[in-house]
Amino acid sequence: MVGWFRRKRDVTPTIDSLRFDTTAWNYLGERQPNQMRLWETPDHDAVMLHFFGIPPDLPQVRTVEELSSFYGEGLKRSAAKVVECDFSRVADCPAIRLLIKVPQKPHGMMYQGAFTLPFREFSFVIKIQCSEVGTTGVREAVLLEQRMKAGETPNVSGAGPMFPDWNPDAPEHDKLFPAHPITRLRRLLEHITRTATMDPQVRSLPGFPLPAPAA
Repeated sequence: MVGWFRRKRDVTPTIDSLRFDTTAWNYLGERQPNQMRLWETPDHDAVMLHFFGIPPDLPQVRTVEELSSFYGEGLKRSAAKVVECDFSRVADCPAIRLLIKVPQKPHGMMYQGAFTLPFREFSFVIKIQCSEVGTTGVREAVLLEQRMKAGETPNVSGAGPMFPDWNPDAPEHDKLFPAHPITRLRRLLEHITRTATMDPQVRSLPGFPLPAPAA
């Protein structure tokens, strides 16, 4: 038993401990040695793998609402907004799945997604950035036209949403807009979920307490 504990303590997590399929992507190097790697996808989206060898700066929460509020508070000083926040599993490890959107200049949105895999003494973060390029606002314009053709009247006062349940970023619209940045983002997050693996010895190290994902 003493030998088992000694071997367990000798496990050293590194950026190499977490892997996912990057076959079709262009590897742009380890921008921060042993801490950050960068790839570019064929759609020119950026995927980054970060390793942080310190305890994660996260609150211990019990609900998705608490977690979303934590991230929302952190974004208050910027124009960024939380699109989705949830508990997940990646490489058979508890994870946080976060999507945000940030206005770009002069127009359009940058959609950012992240998987955070927190452990007690370290964490991995996979970040993805997908920019809206070319003609922007097409998704919103098409969905607005569909609602108006159905006989609905939009709220144009500027106070509150355009419709009571107005959410052009919702995943049910992705099939209509396969090239939109949030569709690409969700596709990349799903790809990572399917292909990510973690070294078993690292996966067994003490974790950070997260609630289980919703069934």
